[in-house]
Amino acid sequence: MNKERLSPNVKAKINRDNYAAYVANLLATNTKFPVNQFGDANISLIAKECGFKRGVIQNKESLMGRQFQSDLERIGTEVSPTKETESKLEVQAKKLTQNTSKLEKELERTTAEIEQLRKELALAQKEITLLINRKEESEYKFQHLLETGRRAFS
Repeated sequence: MNKERLSPNVKAKINRDNYAAYVANLLATNTKFPVNQFGDANISLIAKECGFKRGVIQNKESLMGRQFQSDLERIGTEVSPTKETESKLEVQAKKLTQNTSKLEKELERTTAEIEQLRKELALAQKEITLLINRKEESEYKFQHLLETGRRAFS
């Protein structure tokens, strides 16, 4: 495994040739540059296919970087980020709509339950008031009985 180190100029020539072959293959097969999970061109995959490190085309100031940017604008990517963003937004909107429906139903149920509890509370307060009045009246009658020896009827 005696591997010779190539000079930078030779390696740059090989990189340009490999990249040119990759772009020619894309054009011949009528495909576009692959994308990553963020919708951008997948520089790592492109570099791996071409046999060099991603830094070769990632630096936009370098000769290969400018060539890549030019080819990217000319050829494009597999999926446009706007379509992917729209679909994500549509999915998110659908989830929010479903969640809103669930929350509205829960709000209606909870509101009805609160109204029922308010009615029960009002009845309980009336009953408490009646019982307090009866107790006071009974205490008054008992007190009257103790003082006068006579029963009071109402």
